Amino acid sequence: LKESFVVTSSQDCTIKVWNIPESLTSKAKAALISGPETLHAQVTERGHDKDINSVAVSPNDKLIATGSQDRLAKLWSCPNCSLLGVFTGHKRGVWCVQFSPVDQILATSSADGTLKLWGLQDFSCLKTFEGHDASVLKIIFVSRGTQLLSGGSDGLLKLWTIKTNECVKTLDGHEDKIWGLHSNKQDDMVVTASSDSSITLWKDVTEIEQEEAQAKREEQIMKEQELSNLLHEKRYLKALGLAISLDRPHTVLTVIKAILKESDGRKRLEENIARLRQDQKEAVLTFLVTWNTNSRNCHEAQAVIETLLKHEAPDNLLQYSGIKSAVESLLPYTERHFQRLSRLLQASMFIDFMWQNMKLSDTSQQEDVIL
Repeated sequence: LKESFVVTSSQDCTIKVWNIPESLTSKAKAALISGPETLHAQVTERGHDKDINSVAVSPNDKLIATGSQDRLAKLWSCPNCSLLGVFTGHKRGVWCVQFSPVDQILATSSADGTLKLWGLQDFSCLKTFEGHDASVLKIIFVSRGTQLLSGGSDGLLKLWTIKTNECVKTLDGHEDKIWGLHSNKQDDMVVTASSDSSITLWKDVTEIEQEEAQAKREEQIMKEQELSNLLHEKRYLKALGLAISLDRPHTVLTVIKAILKESDGRKRLEENIARLRQDQKEAVLTFLVTWNTNSRNCHEAQAVIETLLKHEAPDNLLQYSGIKSAVESLLPYTERHFQRLSRLLQASMFIDFMWQNMKLSDTSQQEDVIL
């Protein structure tokens, strides 16, 4: 529907262009229309061999696009409806056609579950978007032509970024086919209508989410700076609590290593671990399961395990969330570490034995020389 004409399509395989008289337009603006007005078709064209499901007019009113059950989309000149080109590539009927508001591109959606972008100059397929498991009934361009929003017969809405070909969001708001999909002029709200007898209004919250993400990043940077200051000041308990709240296993490990480097490291580690809340101890237990898998970090992991076993009653430990899976993960790696240490101890004892023998032989040789 334009100000001076209307384009329609039908199951009779034709497209029609209807003129809207200026007198009718002026009456409509003045709200003087009292009853139905009769329009007369200026052009009628048989455009497809099967039902025409969709028709769209380009932003400059010079082109018309149609999509049909015959699996084709076609481009026509406006208003004389002369055929300019055919878009071939869909495997099933085309349900919707839409012109890009910023580029010379046509978007189509089909019962084959795909969306396609076509160049208006050479009618070639530029991109194909796959992700729907059912027919794609409606599509529109959003975000100033940089994204596509599609509605399927499974009741799902999908948001696609054209540049990357990725589906960035799937919205589940309907229980049946989505037949209506439109956005407002400000491009920040979308309305959908479905066979489930519901109409849903959607608001674009991208900017709000970006602001929240930015605020979260800034807060994260502040906390990381605070953590660095706490480590520098050797305030290990607060550093541990902050690192746990940030969900940073590597940082927690760094704090524990710093504590163990102190002259009374074991004692200070026990003091700090004992003063943590139960939920913080549970988080440390989860972290040390990963640390224990690496021989570089197993000593710190074993030190924390020893502290927990010393200061926590068995009944309390059994109340920890995930304790069973943690123990099952810790046992095989702990056994492997102890076997490795046993072999190292045997090797060191052999080296000590060899060294003692070498010293004895040197002593006997010196005694012979003196005699």
